[in-house]
Amino acid sequence: MSLHSAIMKLEPTVEIYDNDVSVKLTYNGHNYYGIAFCHKEDKEFFSEKVGATIAHYRAMIKIYDDEIKRAEVAARVLWSAYKDVIYNSQEDGIPVDPTSAFIIRVFKARDLVDRYKVQRTSLRTQLREYLKNHEKCLESVRAQRKTENEDKNV
Repeated sequence: MSLHSAIMKLEPTVEIYDNDVSVKLTYNGHNYYGIAFCHKEDKEFFSEKVGATIAHYRAMIKIYDDEIKRAEVAARVLWSAYKDVIYNSQEDGIPVDPTSAFIIRVFKARDLVDRYKVQRTSLRTQLREYLKNHEKCLESVRAQRKTENEDKNV
């Protein structure tokens, strides 16, 4: 199962504090938290669903951050081991096959890091779009209320 599939199947724990929402995801025994704060000017528009969605994205992004770090460490270890093999084989005079399974694993590890980064970027982009669309909706409601208040004052 891919990391993205595993994350999407996680059951979020949602907690609400005043007008702020926290989401906890547990992945590989670690807890990851995402928090969404309601701006003081938007308290009247508070929505648990919107806050939970934003916080959920942030928790998923934190999982990707940790998995990227883990995969980068694995790639560095493999690369270091490969360089040791090359160095030692040059001293011993034993030829090294550059297409060996080992070097392929090194490149697969780097590819995994790259794929995780792309997926994390995609999540960040989705979150930005979600926030942008939500803000447009709030601006529309604010404008409508302002018009209604001006009409009442006249």
